[in-house]
Amino acid sequence: MVPLGGYKNKIEKMQDLIEKHSVDIQKLVPLHVDSGRMIRVARAAMTRKPELTECTEISLIAAIVEAAVLGLKLETRMNHCWLAGFKNNRTGLRDAQLLMGYEGYIDLAHRSRMLDSIYAECVYKNDEFKEHLGTNKRIEHDYDPDKDRGPIIGVYAVAYLRGSSRPIHEYLPKARIMKLKARGGGGPAWSDPDFGEPGMFRAKAIKQ
Repeated sequence: MVPLGGYKNKIEKMQDLIEKHSVDIQKLVPLHVDSGRMIRVARAAMTRKPELTECTEISLIAAIVEAAVLGLKLETRMNHCWLAGFKNNRTGLRDAQLLMGYEGYIDLAHRSRMLDSIYAECVYKNDEFKEHLGTNKRIEHDYDPDKDRGPIIGVYAVAYLRGSSRPIHEYLPKARIMKLKARGGGGPAWSDPDFGEPGMFRAKAIKQ
């Protein structure tokens, strides 16, 4: 167990590192993102997620720079993107990584200028759900907010292409999500204890 004083020193060391590179990082941040807040959130993450203080310095700064370049809002909760630390099995060291939530993917999709809107919803066992195929593809989805919805059985994303009044959709049953997870080796986001299954499912649907 790391002594309290040693842990505090690690936090301060990483916070000082972020502050040292803050000017260069803020130069990369687009105007629609509050660069000062990004630095504050990154510094606060050192206290909230102790594993980040064990990460290599270069990986931590690289993860923050990635958020800046993408123009995503670094969050302390799982919205656009956030920082997490994972062991690098190749080097044996702990690396910081930038993880993206489904709202981050939605933000990037909107900025592509190809879409008017896009969203994703999880489907639960006790929901009323029906997917219509054929020439009039559509989804019907409803649930009773006063009843337990049960476990997740799938997820779908709906998008409106720019200039089109008809939506397009993609439904992914849970079995397919699990196959995508296995194909990608799970990925660090799946093992982050702060990231719930619904968020991961929505992110997968948006990516598809």
